[in-house]
Amino acid sequence: MAGLIAVAHRLDLPSAAALSEQQQAELLVADPLLCGRVISFPLPEPQVFTRVDAAVARGALAEALARARALGQALAPWLAQLVPASRQVPWSTHRYQQLFWTALGYRGVWQQVLAAHEPERWHVILPRQPHRYGGHSFVPGLMLMEQLVARGKPHAAYLVDVPTLEGGQLPDLRQLPAGVELLAHLPTCFHDAAHFSEEILASGLRCGLLSAEVYDVPLEGLPASGLVDAREVRGLLPPERLAALDALAGPVCEVLREHLQPVITHKGFRDVQVTALWQALEAQALLCFWLEQHFAGCLPRRLLLSNHDATIHGALLSFAASHAIPVTLVPHSKVFNQPVFNIDGLDALCLHHGLQDGPCLDFGGRQLPARRLAYPGGWPEPPPPPAALKTVGVVLNGLSANGVSLLSFEDYAAGLAELLAGCRVLGLQPRLRARLAETPLQMLAQRLALPLEPLLADTQGSLVDFAAGCDLLLGYDMPTSGLHEVLRAGVGVLQAEIRPLASDEWKIVDRAVAPRMHPVELLDRLRVMAANPACLHEFLRTQQQRVRDSQAGARPLRDWLGD
Repeated sequence: MAGLIAVAHRLDLPSAAALSEQQQAELLVADPLLCGRVISFPLPEPQVFTRVDAAVARGALAEALARARALGQALAPWLAQLVPASRQVPWSTHRYQQLFWTALGYRGVWQQVLAAHEPERWHVILPRQPHRYGGHSFVPGLMLMEQLVARGKPHAAYLVDVPTLEGGQLPDLRQLPAGVELLAHLPTCFHDAAHFSEEILASGLRCGLLSAEVYDVPLEGLPASGLVDAREVRGLLPPERLAALDALAGPVCEVLREHLQPVITHKGFRDVQVTALWQALEAQALLCFWLEQHFAGCLPRRLLLSNHDATIHGALLSFAASHAIPVTLVPHSKVFNQPVFNIDGLDALCLHHGLQDGPCLDFGGRQLPARRLAYPGGWPEPPPPPAALKTVGVVLNGLSANGVSLLSFEDYAAGLAELLAGCRVLGLQPRLRARLAETPLQMLAQRLALPLEPLLADTQGSLVDFAAGCDLLLGYDMPTSGLHEVLRAGVGVLQAEIRPLASDEWKIVDRAVAPRMHPVELLDRLRVMAANPACLHEFLRTQQQRVRDSQAGARPLRDWLGD
């Protein structure tokens, strides 16, 4: 086999296009989702590795969580010398988890790729950037290069530049209004931004919105801080504080090196990554110092955060812990399906959609106080049950996360083909709803011999609009939080489960409301419903009652902020 260029991310594609021409080498992508991106470049059709075992992602996620927890605990005594409350609320845990998940996930992926491919030479793309939140980095390519070196495989590596989302900026506290009562920081809450803005305004609290460097979400009608370079913040702080911070750089970086060594074995790249992690901790310390200085004598009454740590949650929670400020947490997408940063000793409350399955947990696995949050949209009368079951919508969710396939594309496609064929045997008309950004639609259409145009047409509009044209929806693989609104609209939902789900997947929709089952059992149930409309009606009636029951005790955000 001729040379292969390994592509791990869409930002590798410009470099891959140049290498393909220079080296006369083929492309190999391990994430099928990238195939839709390749067509935008002057590149030949790539080889696609489609058999990543589901155990790779599941194992990498569990190990990443454990390593992130251990690193946070190891750093806590050092950071507590600067901010005592950081011992209760370890900083950057989410960042560490994402780093370890990326490294361990790709390590597992490349092991399987190398077992299946033996080219004359590998070409490895290595972005110069270290892993930073939300961006591409050298980590995926480095995991391949380290294995090639260990196995003595011929290869060449190419250092390239790619964009990064982080730039060393912090919220500019000087731009906040005077007398802030509610300090809010809600990155990544894109879908609920208008609702949260309305609720905060209705609370009557004077709010200061802290802008996020990554995944910022403006809230209409609320004054935002904007951003300022962390180096400028240093000039606003007492020299003794800065000296204490700078003195910790050595010991903290040594802890970081020790914990990264088993994952990033190359010393040069490891040192670059350690520097980036220290800079992130340094920025949080600067923000914590500045919060203390800015709000001295006039503390906010409450802190409102999303669960998605976009780089500064540790500093904000440490500030709250230091002054016994109550903390209200909202999910960035309806539910808390991933661990929440540790909040030991804080007066904190997690608010979530009533259809969340399972408790809110912190990184230590401890259950956190939680209540149900009322989301907008009343309870319109559900549409009358269909006279008969005829059209079944199949909702596809993402196949990969962070570029790591959650399961084999072969298993994904085969299960879907079985489900669609079974529906047709029952005389049911299936319709597919894909997520363009997360579903390898072209590959699926080709594999399943489906026309692409109708599939693309059904990606338009909202999921609720799509559901309105179906008698029943079938979620495929992991659930999507979009099913919450479908259930509220009165459309029935069942979930096809083709693999064991991780907790961050199964928590998205309560299985007591939307049952999850193997496709064989699901088709059996559809057979009964298709032959007996009364059974379909009874299922819809029972499901709607369970949806209503799930909202018991739910209150709007304005109420929880006032408590």
